[in-house]
Amino acid sequence: MAVIDSCTHPTLNGMWLNQRKGITFSELSKKIAVNKIEFACAIGLPGVGDYDHQNFWEMGSKFTNLYLVGAVTSKNAKNLQKEIPLMANLGFKAIKFHPRLLQLTELEKYTRVLFNLAEEFNLKLFICGYVYSNISEYSDEIADFHKIILRNLKECPRLKIIYLHGGIHSLTEMLMWSRHNDNMIVDLSYSLQFKHKFDEAELEFILARLDLKVCYGSDHPDTDYESYLQGKKQLFKMDSKKSLNILGKNLINFLELN
Repeated sequence: MAVIDSCTHPTLNGMWLNQRKGITFSELSKKIAVNKIEFACAIGLPGVGDYDHQNFWEMGSKFTNLYLVGAVTSKNAKNLQKEIPLMANLGFKAIKFHPRLLQLTELEKYTRVLFNLAEEFNLKLFICGYVYSNISEYSDEIADFHKIILRNLKECPRLKIIYLHGGIHSLTEMLMWSRHNDNMIVDLSYSLQFKHKFDEAELEFILARLDLKVCYGSDHPDTDYESYLQGKKQLFKMDSKKSLNILGKNLINFLELN
């Protein structure tokens, strides 16, 4: 059974948000190997853990069980014109868009430019669906974040996206959008873990109708890895056949790892 963790965050210096202890590439590689996980999507974050495109790529490339996802760091749409080609040239096949950490103010324009460039350079796009922040940093556009994403995806029919954390409270809505769009898949990390339990009714529905449209990540180190492993066991127990899609097969196909 090929298992892929769709959302992890190793850092170059092993530090996490707010200077908390995080996890290094080496530590993550060993952790997933011990737990019989074939791959983990190692996702960079802008401004976290000394993130730098080239160093992140060079360090992460040393580990064959990590799929590297570079962090978009530009704070305005104009700079994306240089950054996205640079990331593609380094070797990234996927990039991460984290609007909350970037504190964007022109989200509509920025997203439109980013999506077009990602499609042009054939980059898979991981999108953080957790957009909450301190109210003093609140942008009016954030209230319509999910709608902005969907509106701009309409202009980029070939762009493949993984919607991380499922949009939290908007999980059901994003699952339905994913159901009807071949180039969209929803990651369940945090959405099913933020209450420190796994909702049986939601999982039953996902397994019954949407097992080909979702993947499952740990969001480590922000979430304890034991919670991820608990969810993995629970999915397999509920439906051993369909859980294989969620735990690995869907990402293998989506990221073209086979």
